Amino acid sequence: MAERWLKKAIDQRSLSDACRELAYTYISQEENDKALALIPSVLSLEKGNSRVYEIAGIIADYAGDTTRATEYYQQSMSLNESVNTDPQTVSPIGLGRLCPAGAKSLPGKHPSGTRVQANRGLPQARGGNHAHRG
Repeated sequence: MAERWLKKAIDQRSLSDACRELAYTYISQEENDKALALIPSVLSLEKGNSRVYEIAGIIADYAGDTTRATEYYQQSMSLNESVNTDPQTVSPIGLGRLCPAGAKSLPGKHPSGTRVQANRGLPQARGGNHAHRG
């Protein structure tokens, strides 16, 4: 019975998603070491894929390893050619939260030569310091 459910889960979800969810479960149970132990498995899934580095960054971040989280977020951003326009990436948000003083820790340019903008996609306030209400 369990084998059937595991096969069904694998068919319906990617392994990186399953590892991420298991890590979240460990973190919610305050078993951060078990969550951190999943990171090598995540990174081995797809070498050079920005998403697996992003997932590793999220796991490390939530488990309290901010040094590794910063490294993984930076690696994710450097591998993502569309980092400035990718609506699904969260690495710039995680990295910005970990390095708020920040731009020193942000990679200055993507390998393609485009400048990485950490605040892309954020709504701009209008009329001074007050958010626009419309």
